[in-house]
Amino acid sequence: MMTRVVVTLWCWLPVVMSLTATLKDRTIAARRRVVEASTDEEMQVAIGELERCQKFRFESASFVDLAVNGDWRLTWPRGQGGLVTAVSQTMAVENGNGRVVNAVSWNVDSFRGTFETTARVLATDDRATFRFQVEGHALKPTTPISRALSPQTLVADIARAAPKEVFDPKDTLATLVYADPDLKLLKIITPTAKDNKKNKWHVWSRQQKKTHYPPRKIRRRRYHCCVACPVVE
Repeated sequence: MMTRVVVTLWCWLPVVMSLTATLKDRTIAARRRVVEASTDEEMQVAIGELERCQKFRFESASFVDLAVNGDWRLTWPRGQGGLVTAVSQTMAVENGNGRVVNAVSWNVDSFRGTFETTARVLATDDRATFRFQVEGHALKPTTPISRALSPQTLVADIARAAPKEVFDPKDTLATLVYADPDLKLLKIITPTAKDNKKNKWHVWSRQQKKTHYPPRKIRRRRYHCCVACPVVE
């Protein structure tokens, strides 16, 4: 009996390996389409395929923390109009609780700066789902602003141009659907989207910080065939 079971499992092994390889190839292809999408239609198709490929649940809270923490750049949805130039996020959570800072970079008439939203990240019953509690907003110009530019008007324009879930994530739920070292896909459920039974998607790419190495010191050897020979320490 045991021999028959072993033989049966051995016969099914190539099939299982083939299905696993096929799923892996589909995931890689879907991820590539998400990164390369240039239209709403292409992005929706790519995200749907990637969600279908990613069926397992994130059972480990530490893995979820590792997947969402760090510095990120929003690649989808893109800002509307020329006012918003970039959207970045810094997230730090432990066991699903922590803080997040969303920074919307803006540029209007050569005046530049960021609009930052700070929020608490709160865990839910689902390890891969978070909810947010807004703590504050801050308008931080990086160049002097003209007196003709009203801060109230600027903030209102940023609110219209930036994704609402980034500008004001109050009562927003975010579920981690896909994650790898350089990309995370979040399903966003807002009160409006929940009423309409529609979900929004955020695609974030990890920002790589440049490492600045100190300049190498050059010294002269005291004992060498040539005194002038430089040696890098």
